[in-house]
Amino acid sequence: MRELCNAILALDSDSPVLIQGEPGTGKTLVAHAVHAASKRPGRFITLDCAAVPASAIAADLFGKDAAEPPADGLAAAAQGGTLFLHAVGELPMDAQAKLLATLKTGNAAATRLVATTRTDLAQLAEGGHFLPDLVDLLSAFVLRVPPLRERGDDARAIATAVLARTSAQLDKHGLGFDAPALEAMRSHPWPGNVRELKNAVERAASLCHDDTIDCALLGIAQPAQHLPSDQPAADQGAALDESALPATSGSLESFFLRFVLDNQDRYTETELATQLGISRKSLWERRQRLNIPRRRTRKRGRR
Repeated sequence: MRELCNAILALDSDSPVLIQGEPGTGKTLVAHAVHAASKRPGRFITLDCAAVPASAIAADLFGKDAAEPPADGLAAAAQGGTLFLHAVGELPMDAQAKLLATLKTGNAAATRLVATTRTDLAQLAEGGHFLPDLVDLLSAFVLRVPPLRERGDDARAIATAVLARTSAQLDKHGLGFDAPALEAMRSHPWPGNVRELKNAVERAASLCHDDTIDCALLGIAQPAQHLPSDQPAADQGAALDESALPATSGSLESFFLRFVLDNQDRYTETELATQLGISRKSLWERRQRLNIPRRRTRKRGRR
């Protein structure tokens, strides 16, 4: 993260910046940091390419009647500042063509373009879904935000900061984590990254009825050395036995597979995604990739 911060401060050009990283790693915060470091006088204008209908993105960016972009829309509003395109891999081809024309003609010279992606734009280009020339222009400067599992003790530091803020909001002063929870935070894979950690801490703070938050409240596995010696790890409901799982691409997918299989009968799809700190779309995509069928459950009725 120090290397990432140093790279942000070293960006002394108006060239586009592409921010890569998994969902929940904080790519939007990095984009704001790039804007702040540039000391640009203009505004920070955001367009979430995954949230806007594909048919409307070009008009939102360049205006409905623009003969040559940018004449209107968000691109014009970002003049002198930063235009932030979140999930740029979702940008439709017509908007890509207009954006490429804008960058090539220099009409956006007063605007810093910052984009995020969790997909490989080069692979999208190979499949005919992204313009190769636009990939080259967007990749002038690439910043990679590492996943939380690669960041050592950052999970503890972030959790402590989130807990301090949340406990103050809830008027629950004196809340803290017990030793096993602090230890488990470092080894937990956090498939939803910082977003998942933040959700877990906020939820635990709300549910905690004393001064200590443990692994159970956080919903993470308790370290093996802290499990009761007379009770096997399998009975704890959290310790993972990866040797019993089908082969996957790594421990992160093994954790996802076990979590979904263990909890899909008691959670809805929305609740499962929330627990994992990911979107329902990401949950569905991972189900398809790992071949985890969705079970049909009875509708919830009165209890």
